[in-house]
Amino acid sequence: MVDVVPKEIEEAKEKISGGDYLGARRILLQLKRDVPALDDISGMLAVCDTLFSASLGFMDCDFYFVLQIPPEATNSDIKASYNKLTVLIEPIANANNFPGAASALRMVQDAYSGLSNPEQRKVFDEKRARQLECYASGILDSEATETLCQTHENSSSCESPKMGCYKAGDDIITDAEVSINLGETQAQSSCLKDCNQDYYNFVNARKRDIYSVGQIWATYDEEGLPRKYARITWIDESSFRLLVSWLNPLRVTAHERKCNLPLATGSFKRGETRLDLDLSRFSHSVNYEKIGEDQSLYRIYPKKGEVWAIYKNFDGSRKPADVNSDQCRIVEIVDFSEKSGIMAVGLIEVPGWKSFFQRQQQQDGYRVSHTVSRKEMIFFSHQVPAHTVEGIHGIPKGSWYVEPDALPLGISTLELSCRSTAIMLY
Repeated sequence: MVDVVPKEIEEAKEKISGGDYLGARRILLQLKRDVPALDDISGMLAVCDTLFSASLGFMDCDFYFVLQIPPEATNSDIKASYNKLTVLIEPIANANNFPGAASALRMVQDAYSGLSNPEQRKVFDEKRARQLECYASGILDSEATETLCQTHENSSSCESPKMGCYKAGDDIITDAEVSINLGETQAQSSCLKDCNQDYYNFVNARKRDIYSVGQIWATYDEEGLPRKYARITWIDESSFRLLVSWLNPLRVTAHERKCNLPLATGSFKRGETRLDLDLSRFSHSVNYEKIGEDQSLYRIYPKKGEVWAIYKNFDGSRKPADVNSDQCRIVEIVDFSEKSGIMAVGLIEVPGWKSFFQRQQQQDGYRVSHTVSRKEMIFFSHQVPAHTVEGIHGIPKGSWYVEPDALPLGISTLELSCRSTAIMLY
């Protein structure tokens, strides 16, 4: 950790304030080589890259350039880039001591919002195609540009976005290059450099070679949470088409039958099949147990070492109808046995770090835990893909980095109540 702020950072701040993003980036990149342990340098580089990407002149703000992805990027590519840039820039923006960081974060958020929505992305792509043709044709005055764009708006179709080539300072940037880097920064710059990068790219867990027949995956449901299970029954390797069978909850116990909440735990039976399920709906593969000799019955419960979302006001004395399904706590499963039941430890967000969670501690230093009974299992909302952090400045060792897309909108940071008695699960 470096306590003294080098003069080069002040020089970089001045250049950013003056709009010289490439100049600031060059200074910071050299500083990163000279002082690898310097705090937040990767986030500062990400701010420079984002502001520079947004400043390219052929349109107000190219969402693809901001997220540093090509126009043919998939939904998974968009999510991965957004998560990466957010992790880098958000601490800088929260510290409020680096010019342009808050603006860069808003640009990233706006770009993700515009590209993750299919309808909005279609509108943006059409606008981008028109602007690229205007730029490539050298028609830069506003009146001629408006005329050409109006001609496209009146046509029945619009060409897909074309390859662009744009001069920025002494650098030439193309659509192809933006998917790689704006120089050499992003491949090298990451505040997570001390950890295995696979921890932070959940897309790697959804690569094509990961899928296999017999796996059960959590897929995103209508509410956008990964709690609808699908078993892969067939894969066409040539075109990578998947045939899946949905798993339907059996609702064996009286509590399960009365519950009107989506069930992510318990016993499940294979139901109807679906061909060509959109891969963007897949979240993560899940651990399961087969029930008996029947190949259509499965049991899914939280396992030790997993992170789950559980409804905020869960309690065995409450009726499921009384539970606020919009509010959840995030917990880590630390123990499971037929004798002691499931022991969950409450997790809270690491201050200033979105999507990073640490174990909740009482004032005496002991962890806050809760024993979840079988009757209370219905109050688990869904598993949240997560990986442990081995040590990053500002994030305690042993914290969890969780899949942002799997987090519920409402996360309660209230303490879990402790219970002195354990209830048998079986």
